[in-house]
Amino acid sequence: PGVSLVIEGSGNAVDWNGDLFPGTRPFQIRADTTVTINDLEINNGNVLGTERGGGILNHGNLTLNRSIIRGNRAEYDGGGISNYGVMVINDSTVAGNIIEGGSAPVDGGGIHNEGSLTIRNSTISGNTSSNDGGGIGNVGTLDLDSVTVTANSAQGTVGGGAGAGVFIGASGTLTTHNSIIAGNSDSEDCWAANPVTDGGHNLVGTQINCGFVNGVNGNIVGQDPLLGPLGNNGGPTLTHALLDDSPAIDAGDTTLATDQRGEPRPAGAADDIGAFELQSVVAFTFTVTTDGSGTITSNPPGIDCGNDCSVLFTAGKVVTLTATADTG
Repeated sequence: PGVSLVIEGSGNAVDWNGDLFPGTRPFQIRADTTVTINDLEINNGNVLGTERGGGILNHGNLTLNRSIIRGNRAEYDGGGISNYGVMVINDSTVAGNIIEGGSAPVDGGGIHNEGSLTIRNSTISGNTSSNDGGGIGNVGTLDLDSVTVTANSAQGTVGGGAGAGVFIGASGTLTTHNSIIAGNSDSEDCWAANPVTDGGHNLVGTQINCGFVNGVNGNIVGQDPLLGPLGNNGGPTLTHALLDDSPAIDAGDTTLATDQRGEPRPAGAADDIGAFELQSVVAFTFTVTTDGSGTITSNPPGIDCGNDCSVLFTAGKVVTLTATADTG
């Protein structure tokens, strides 16, 4: 009792080979234990039967920083993580975890929470539940700030299949602020048995009982967030970049000074909604002056002139010029 531990992963990835060795869980945090895990990728845990938390089972006090929880499995709650204590997740990614089999009411393909869970600047993506809560299943206290919950699935093969992104059960509460809960599949993005505490500036796709209203408290409801695929967009963890015309750009408001990657907020007129802050694009004017009667064109397009012409290109763009002589 009273043990404190800091685990420094230093950017390493550890594979527990759960397919070859089922019944293996990478981390179990006991009550009265305080643990911080930094910069570690936890892959391919696999627990069986009614065991919960394929990657992490927490009964203590756990903080997860700049880490990836990926490809873990459980037959019951929490394919990636099951939390029964106090847990904080910062600047991290929970992706590709699965609940498979089991029986209703299982939930939380990515995360199952029955304790107190705070998630900031993190991405919950590509997780699958055979029942409820593809991304997050919550019957405890859940607080989201600048989180992106997308591309998760609640398939309902053994039960209801509610809340593909976030499922809030009868004893659960959700407070969400500056977060994206959209682009999930097989059921609504947000399902809640209890009223959600709306912290404002959320982008929510489809919902049942979650209570978000388009245009109220800066919320955007029913729009595609226009996200890129999960990938390495800078920083130590995986994110979904905002595409150039995403409605989340400059539509947010958070006290967090950086995004999940460590890039500064805000980069534009206001914060962006979700875990990713699109940085300002630096542009330069490229000018071509011709001497003669031929033409010059560019790839990518922009320059196409017989005399002088100028065009804006973003910094770092490679521009190839082609000169064509006049046939005369």
